[in-house]
Amino acid sequence: MGPVTAPVSPLGLGRTLTFASGRGMVTLTDFVGSSGDSDMYRSTVGVQPVIVVWLRTRDTGAQQRLASALRRKAPTASFLWPTEIVSAPDVPGFGAVIPMDVGGGFVPLGSWLATRPPLRRAATVAFHLASDFLSLHTSGFLFGHPRLHDFLVHPDSAELRIAGCERMVGVSEGPWRDSGTGELLAPELLAGSAPPGTQGDLHSLAVLMFLLLAGHHPFLGKRALGYSTLDTGAVEALCRAAVFLLHPSDRSNEAVPLTADPTGRAGGHALARWNVLPGPLQHALLTTLVDGVRNPSVRTPASVFRLQLARLLDAIFQCPKCGADRIYDLQGTRQAGGAPVCPSCGQTTALPARIRVRKNVVVLPAGAQLFSHHLDPAQVCTLMSPIAEVCPHPSRPGVLGLRNLTPDKWVVARPDGSLRDVDPGRSVLLESGTTIQFGRADGEVRMA
Repeated sequence: MGPVTAPVSPLGLGRTLTFASGRGMVTLTDFVGSSGDSDMYRSTVGVQPVIVVWLRTRDTGAQQRLASALRRKAPTASFLWPTEIVSAPDVPGFGAVIPMDVGGGFVPLGSWLATRPPLRRAATVAFHLASDFLSLHTSGFLFGHPRLHDFLVHPDSAELRIAGCERMVGVSEGPWRDSGTGELLAPELLAGSAPPGTQGDLHSLAVLMFLLLAGHHPFLGKRALGYSTLDTGAVEALCRAAVFLLHPSDRSNEAVPLTADPTGRAGGHALARWNVLPGPLQHALLTTLVDGVRNPSVRTPASVFRLQLARLLDAIFQCPKCGADRIYDLQGTRQAGGAPVCPSCGQTTALPARIRVRKNVVVLPAGAQLFSHHLDPAQVCTLMSPIAEVCPHPSRPGVLGLRNLTPDKWVVARPDGSLRDVDPGRSVLLESGTTIQFGRADGEVRMA
């Protein structure tokens, strides 16, 4: 939930607080620590583990705004949404009771990014994050002042959990001031020249997108080398004067290659990852991180990021020679005469298994999945409830099949012209020229 500071409990352990709703109470059993304007405690309500976040605010409207948020459901299952409010007559502020349904394995996003996860896993987390921002805004709420440690990720499943929901308020309800984290905040929020709003959230989203996809903060370029240590003050100063490290014309804060800065703190790691990303996704990031720095009205909406990330996930595969992340590019493949060269190892490699459904091409490495939006462009892009999954053959190494995860049978036309049904739970061998009738659309497999 946040960095631990002094191990002193402001409220006192063992104190019992009654829910404002009158439906129960909670006893503070374990002090977690303090972060910004809040103190955190662990406890249980019945058998449910909870966190009690005590907000040290004198804003008389803050509790009423949180109560309004509690009357509405969490925008998605990712949000660790408060369920009750507590108060103490002798202590300023109020508390939010938050059920902690986070299972084992979730880690802070910043710690996970330090491991330099593969692009597919990072892009999956980015997709979930864009979807959650969109759902939050559609529900009428704001992040306002998001903090990097509010975001938790499961390294294996790429699931996301979002804490700090006790600070989220309705768009029309006037969010209270909060310290936030400078590394995610828009320049106008850091300068205090504008209140939190949807456009501020979209800046934070773009920063998070770049952190995930490029593995580095977008405003920590060569100017970062002018600081002996990148503490909170230094990072906020760089974000207040925000110049994108891959700015197309302003080189004052350009990324420094690892050959000149082996520490990587000036953006060297971002250079290789950026060059892998498709043009439309680069454009979405540039729009916010270059033009949107001074003109909030042009910042890229969360819906655009979600669409472009879905397309990125459709195109990612790994070089069979060196394992580097690569993006399937039909136009580039045609220009290369069907024999693309890996930019990392310089080797000519075979094209990945892939399927064309309608106008879209989806690469099919082991573990890849198809979803309803692949068959029907009218469907919202989602990574929930896959309809098919690529699985290795149980006895033939290197051979892949596509498993039917729907309740309906598929009809498959094999390259020799024969037809066969693929029942739910069964798989079809991935062979070039195979056509799969999914019902709503047909897909044609290509292997070379």
